[in-house]
Amino acid sequence: MTALLLALSGCSHSVTKKSSASTAEESDPRLELCLTTREFVTALEFVRDDENFRLKEPEASELALQIADGCTGAAQRFISAAKLLIRSGLNRRDATNWGLKLARDSDARAQAFSSAFKRAYLEEYLDLDLSTALKIASEVSLEFPGDLRRVRDDFERLVDFCSEKSDAGLPLSNVRCGEFASSLAKKGAPWQGGIASPFFRVFEFLTSEREASLTTQDAFRTAETLVSAGPKAPENFIQAYRYAVSGDGLGLGRSEAIAFARNLSIRTTAKNEAKPAAPVVAPSRPESGKN
Repeated sequence: MTALLLALSGCSHSVTKKSSASTAEESDPRLELCLTTREFVTALEFVRDDENFRLKEPEASELALQIADGCTGAAQRFISAAKLLIRSGLNRRDATNWGLKLARDSDARAQAFSSAFKRAYLEEYLDLDLSTALKIASEVSLEFPGDLRRVRDDFERLVDFCSEKSDAGLPLSNVRCGEFASSLAKKGAPWQGGIASPFFRVFEFLTSEREASLTTQDAFRTAETLVSAGPKAPENFIQAYRYAVSGDGLGLGRSEAIAFARNLSIRTTAKNEAKPAAPVVAPSRPESGKN
């Protein structure tokens, strides 16, 4: 009981300090006034009563106070994460550590973590081992500095596209699919509207028999390279390829046109590089027709 009263007094002190701030400070959008006592009580009841915790004092109050430090919503973020991870087979100590990380962060980051973990771990998606699923989930949530809703959506769509259960027929294992989806989703930070849609657009262009007509494997590799080069690269590639094969343009064969368009489009951000890229030299126009 003494430990509980001390913990509660600590929470009240935190709230009192913020409540005594000046009117100007209370209206400062950089400050967040926390429902710390509510979070403490909710967390305490959970770690006391949940069958996977059943903590006694003073351990229960100490953990609840750590959770409450995450401010409003912290208890629910902790509870959701801990339940998900323990149900997936993680031990209580490690689930607690992950839960504390998410409790001290935002709802958006906790939701991104949960969504990515489920896509990586659950059998109906990638069915990865627990350690790999946690690593991937952390990369697109806790370690990601950009728009969390966008990266979450990109990751989900890319996983659905590249998994072994997908109809796309990609030459990827589920482990490689998870790594690819995580890596590419993170590169979408500077993109307006996310990176998944531009990737799908250029992939479809590359595999279309009326356009570049590449194999699935070559199209996948080329599309990944193009979107990794920046937001303008896919559209630059499509325009450059169509001009290169056009009779009014360069009149090149398919292979030469792909090489030319790829070389031109990946230079999208060349002006920001420390070293200038090598000059692009258009291949000579063939004497007769296409290859």
